Amino acid sequence: MNSDLVQRLNNLSIRAGQVIHLGGQIACCDQRSDFCEVIHDYSERIAEQCGLDLPSEAVEDDELIEYILESKQFGFLVQMETPFPTNIKAYSYSASWGMFTSKWFYGDDLDQIYTDSIEWRNAFVDKKLKEARHD
Repeated sequence: MNSDLVQRLNNLSIRAGQVIHLGGQIACCDQRSDFCEVIHDYSERIAEQCGLDLPSEAVEDDELIEYILESKQFGFLVQMETPFPTNIKAYSYSASWGMFTSKWFYGDDLDQIYTDSIEWRNAFVDKKLKEARHD
């Protein structure tokens, strides 16, 4: 990852809440239960937000691992986070990590995921600013 991208993430207050390398997780039996718990807990959000093809019905951990192996989805699943803008004024706003939103991203390349998260964050903040200024 290049330092310019890291600096942009930092300047825009974007962080990776969870980073899961699917190929690495399914290979390690000791980590499967934690990994599968995350997938089970967030499967609908993951499918909706990043298009990762997961079984819609509840499945056992071994079935989930088999499904990922068969579908060859071995990239990175990353939950990116950014604070909500608050105290919005005409030309400024505040933000803190006390209240934030998140979105799941999937891809084979972390740089691309992080670049996409910048676009997501900018669109999210722009929308919140427009909403607040029109009220």
